[in-house]
Amino acid sequence: MSSSKKKVVTFLLVLEEELPDVNFSLKNLRGSSKIDVVARNILASFPSFGNFEVNYIVLFTKNNPAALIVTDLAKREKSYDEIEIASLIKTSLQDSYNQNAKTNSSEDLSLQFFNWRHLKEVRSFFTQIKNTNEHVFFLHENGQPFNDIVQDIQIANSLCFIFGGRHDISEEMEKAVLKITSAQVSLGKRSYLASTCIVFVLFELEKLEIN
Repeated sequence: MSSSKKKVVTFLLVLEEELPDVNFSLKNLRGSSKIDVVARNILASFPSFGNFEVNYIVLFTKNNPAALIVTDLAKREKSYDEIEIASLIKTSLQDSYNQNAKTNSSEDLSLQFFNWRHLKEVRSFFTQIKNTNEHVFFLHENGQPFNDIVQDIQIANSLCFIFGGRHDISEEMEKAVLKITSAQVSLGKRSYLASTCIVFVLFELEKLEIN
């Protein structure tokens, strides 16, 4: 690209789950509102190299909805494992209920990249996603091939890719997602883990950047 401005790429995971308990166990991430999935996605979203400004968002939709927004984690020199990421999620969630916590916190400086938003309802959050991205794509097995959106990707400065967790999202939630999307996009005939989808998209975007 001729412009020095980095393309902004956002990954949005929609989880039809309740928020995890603020004291969730780091020894049982799978049973804590799929924090294991979230942690792996975050690790996939922020490789040590890349030409993009990446945001990772996980939206918990049930009861008291909330979104965790992770930004700029790749700027940290330290590398993380799944448990360390889960610990940052846990501490940042606790801090989100105590506005003075971050001021006095002596925790890992990476906490500044983990921000929670407690929402009144989900639809207005989807609207914000639509308004802040030139294109919003819904990753779905029945969508059009990824190559079909290459032209849109190349000219856009901001992109968002939405996907679900281990299982497809409900019909009602899918309707809400489709209202804000430019297109449904398939990464292939197989069903992939969310973290694999992220790696695939970033790899394809890097190839386009190089070419």
